[in-house]
Amino acid sequence: MKNIIIALMIFAANIHLFAQNNLVKGSIVTNNNDTLLGLINYSNSGRNPLTIEFKKTGDSKSVKYKPLQIKSFLVEGEYYLSRIVNLDISPNNLDDLTYNKNPVMKKDTVFLSATIVGKPSLYYLKDRFGKEHFFIENDSTVELIHNKYLITNSDISVGTTGYYSVESDKYRQQLIINMGDCTGISATISDLKYEQTEFIKLFKKYYECKNSKPSFIKKKEEALFETIVIAGGSMINTFLQAPTPSFYYGNTKLKPSYNITFGIAFNLVLSRNRRSWSFYNEFAYVRNKTTGSIDSSGINSDLNKQFNIDLTYGKLASMARYEYPGRNIKPFINAGMINSYLLKYYDKETVTNTIPYSSNTYQIDIVDKILKYENGYSVGAGVFYRKFSAEFRYEKTKGFAPNSIVKIPSRSYFLLLGYKF
Repeated sequence: MKNIIIALMIFAANIHLFAQNNLVKGSIVTNNNDTLLGLINYSNSGRNPLTIEFKKTGDSKSVKYKPLQIKSFLVEGEYYLSRIVNLDISPNNLDDLTYNKNPVMKKDTVFLSATIVGKPSLYYLKDRFGKEHFFIENDSTVELIHNKYLITNSDISVGTTGYYSVESDKYRQQLIINMGDCTGISATISDLKYEQTEFIKLFKKYYECKNSKPSFIKKKEEALFETIVIAGGSMINTFLQAPTPSFYYGNTKLKPSYNITFGIAFNLVLSRNRRSWSFYNEFAYVRNKTTGSIDSSGINSDLNKQFNIDLTYGKLASMARYEYPGRNIKPFINAGMINSYLLKYYDKETVTNTIPYSSNTYQIDIVDKILKYENGYSVGAGVFYRKFSAEFRYEKTKGFAPNSIVKIPSRSYFLLLGYKF
């Protein structure tokens, strides 16, 4: 077990090292209005980058650019522009709010993500603290203000105590100033929420009103849903465990069980981080058929115990998966919980007690109560080549008799092949 974990950690570390170099095709526009094609180290983390690394070719030396050192860059459908802005750095968390209703502004140079480029344009920034900022650009680039602050209850009702937070709606006033020349749009702005989808609808409505078209609209990122069929082989080591070695049969390892397994998986791939993270859910058929025996000798008797276990169950593996983004070859790691339901079982112990001149054989259940449900954990690593995958996986479960005097835990090893639709 220890060696398996170490091997998976080394595999994960190698994937992490590869992930540090997310070179993808892109372009930059220099301050001289030259467009350069090449490779950009881009993680697509959801936060606006502070700098970018650009290479003309894979073998050339990378150059790091800060905002204002280039005009813009384009990568994987994401369009970023260099701007000098007054950024609202007012606190956003309730514990940090103050009674100052005026936003705290700071001049900064940033890469703004273009949501819509037109007249006017809508830009977006998620800062390093996770706070979202939206900007409108006509002749200048201005943040749409939505700061939070505290007020006391006495501001509302004389003689009361306590406080609560409120949110500024200054962004609505700013939008009316920039879009008020469109008849009827003020009513839409008055109920507008400070959300990207709401802003996009408003800007599109304004363009329709002015009979104009934007030059760029960022495509909406959505999660992907993948279906994967899997099949392969399993080796399952099963143990019979009693409280003490002197009780019944102590800790006995049965013969390994070798069987086929197959199933279907549904993988929900998240939109950001270059679609590296996903939630993986797999439904599989698993069989554990094993035997074993122990012998003991006394002064006047010999005791032989034969164990026969045959378990068939349906398994749900729910895991988080990280897949290194690539074109054809994509290594991955995953880990999570497994939950299994027993479909069919057979557990018998045949006991033969031999004494001088005679023997007695009888059969009993190995455990006093078989449970229908078991759980455990699973870790694995593998690689995709286009739509085909291969994975090695290790699983550990408590077994189907965790509340019995005798327990039957298992350690499972799987080699799985898959095909993604």
